Amino acid sequence: MKRAALVLAAALVAHGDVVGYWNWNWGGGSVGPEGATMALSFTGLIDPAAALAQGRPPVAGLTNILSIGGGNAAGMFSEAALKKIDPPFLAQAKAAGYTGVAYDIEECAGGATPPEAFAASFKVVKAAGLNVLVTVSHTAPYACTNKVALMDAFIADTNVDYMSPQLYSSGTEAAPSFDWDGTPFKAFRGMAPHMKMVPSVVDATHYPAVRAFFANNSIPLHGFIQWRQEPAAETAVVAADAQWYPDWSTNKCVTGTPPSYQQTVPTKAACCQKWFSWDPTCDVTPAPPVPPTPPTPVPSEVVAYWDWTWGSGSKGPAGANIAISFSGWASVNEALAESQVYAGIPTYLDIGGGNGNGRWTTKQLATLDGTFLGKVVAAGYKGISFDIEECGDVIAPAQFAAVFAASKAAGLQNLVTMSHSVPYGCKNGNDLVREWIQDANVDIISPQLYTSGNEAHPDYTAVGVQWKEFIARPASQRFAPSIPNAKQYDEMKAHFAKLGLTSDGFIQWQQVAKTAVVAADAQWYPDWSTNKCVTGTPPSYQQTVPTKAACCQKWFSWDPTCDVTPAPPVPPTPPTPVPSEVVAYWDWTWGSGSKGPAGANIAISFSGWASVNEALAESQVYAGIPTYLDIGGGNGNGRWTTKQLATLDGTFLGKVVAAGYKGISFDIEECGDVIAPAQFAAVFAASKAAGLQNLVTMSHSVPYGCKNGNDLVREWIQDANVDIISPQLYTSGNEAHPDYTAVGVQWKEFIARPASQRFAPSIPNAKQYDEMKAHFAKLGLTSDGFIQWQQQ
Repeated sequence: MKRAALVLAAALVAHGDVVGYWNWNWGGGSVGPEGATMALSFTGLIDPAAALAQGRPPVAGLTNILSIGGGNAAGMFSEAALKKIDPPFLAQAKAAGYTGVAYDIEECAGGATPPEAFAASFKVVKAAGLNVLVTVSHTAPYACTNKVALMDAFIADTNVDYMSPQLYSSGTEAAPSFDWDGTPFKAFRGMAPHMKMVPSVVDATHYPAVRAFFANNSIPLHGFIQWRQEPAAETAVVAADAQWYPDWSTNKCVTGTPPSYQQTVPTKAACCQKWFSWDPTCDVTPAPPVPPTPPTPVPSEVVAYWDWTWGSGSKGPAGANIAISFSGWASVNEALAESQVYAGIPTYLDIGGGNGNGRWTTKQLATLDGTFLGKVVAAGYKGISFDIEECGDVIAPAQFAAVFAASKAAGLQNLVTMSHSVPYGCKNGNDLVREWIQDANVDIISPQLYTSGNEAHPDYTAVGVQWKEFIARPASQRFAPSIPNAKQYDEMKAHFAKLGLTSDGFIQWQQVAKTAVVAADAQWYPDWSTNKCVTGTPPSYQQTVPTKAACCQKWFSWDPTCDVTPAPPVPPTPPTPVPSEVVAYWDWTWGSGSKGPAGANIAISFSGWASVNEALAESQVYAGIPTYLDIGGGNGNGRWTTKQLATLDGTFLGKVVAAGYKGISFDIEECGDVIAPAQFAAVFAASKAAGLQNLVTMSHSVPYGCKNGNDLVREWIQDANVDIISPQLYTSGNEAHPDYTAVGVQWKEFIARPASQRFAPSIPNAKQYDEMKAHFAKLGLTSDGFIQWQQQ
């Protein structure tokens, strides 16, 4: 195994381990990766005699394995096929020079082949003095209905010498796939003691990532088997066209004749940039690379706190040694924009939270890449908090594991927190948590022992994963649950101690107010009654900033006189008047869009996002018609929160005006917390002051997902800054007639609205307008138009 020019994976495989390759019987065959020790003759055929006759002959000097089976009908296993692997055939295989049989088990005839039939066949092969290798599609045969039972039997079978899950599907992937099917990777920890794990990979360049993944999952590796074919080496590159490539045995860029599979570049500088960008000395001197700065150690006893990025923030409990800047966003851009590093204390950046804004998806997880990690490190954060409570799709444990490993490699600590003992909104939550408990790259694991955060005592409810399962975590992983406040820590420690579970600290959820600001450090905030920045005691919900200039920038960026003179600001251009009869339409930002009904005089660009950045990015102003930008919608993406409402500030309003919108549609159906009517009123006033119109729409007569929905609507009906109010008279939008259901607030209450406020309900389509007008007229309620939902 020890050669002077070992490269890539071959340089990483310990002496005596497997460097194997599948040698196809079609095409030109393969010479395998550098340092190969095993060749597997592969035909894909289930008939042993045909596999022996048509396969590549044994390769001198290597361990030679004859493969039987494959991933299609020609390679399908059955009891009858297994019986053909009998002593006479095995004698022929040995005589030909083979020392083992590989069972490529991917499909089963009739849907299932009994585990006992395989076990009997393995026993026959071993009795003939041959080795047994089992390979399966990913972690279990994809086309065998009893795949889990098969894998349980294979893993425990003392006659199986090598286990080789295929970490690919097509065999052309650019990176190893750690997807699992039926049998999780952790099951391989229970392999029979002598069994060797030798995964099949696309090529040797994948082995470093595979090695890291298996080490992270506490599964010993004994090499790999390469699927991609390696043709005989081409003619050496002449000196005049010398190419550069990485020599992984020395971590240097070298020139000369590379291995046949090794990509090359024309210059040393390009080589350094591509493979050794982490080493600033690569293109200067051949000295060993400078090791990265080790991560900040996790305290032996964690005393941490969640510092909300909205409101006045928290100073944390006494003796705090970690602060977590918590925005609740799963969007990495939103989280970075809203969070901050705190002076004098190691700060972790939180990603994720317990609502639609914090929901994890496979696509979103992929954004936690090297670029993002670089920004986190550059900003000064010492770790990342992964708040995983809701999942928009099924995310494999291996995908989280890869991100945790990358974060650690970047010098960051990893904290994982979840609702109670399992994420309530992730279908595979139990599997996720059980993997996290075993992951040495998870530095702190923090189950949340509360629901509201106001509980008088920790809530020890365990759903699925039980508390005793946390005992077997790695020694480096701190068990530091999140609790409402620090006073509950002793009680919590005692509770878990009775279960044999040691607590290594806690994280406090409740906010501890920071020291009051003295007069010399007076805070500034917007007074919406005068459209001025003022100082003094703000309303309890009002965010503040330290200077008048910051106030002007945040809330009155549309007014150039704000920070120049205390005189009233120059009034903006009067807003476009609302039509006396509204004929509007919702234009969905997905699909082909809508041209609206005949005579339309307002278009609403509807994305359904409550995130102002997402809404602005997905929406557009339409030529020839006043366009309103919609914020909010009827699902998790459109859910309103106190924190999100605060993002509708002067900077945002300036962007709306600059883009050419004439108004904002506030689609308020779900609320993530209780938002005071005054908070909405302040935003409506700011929007009007910026020269925009305000449209408020809600599900039927009251937002179905807001606890104080009745109070909100009754305030909106009285608010002169609301130009159009539009109850949605439908649920699906496909109704043949408007649905006049009123829950809580009744329709007659809309009669007393200000004269300037238009009552223009949203209906499925324009044909229902006359019917709707007549219905409300009977109640004494005049309709001032409508908004069509269906696309036209």
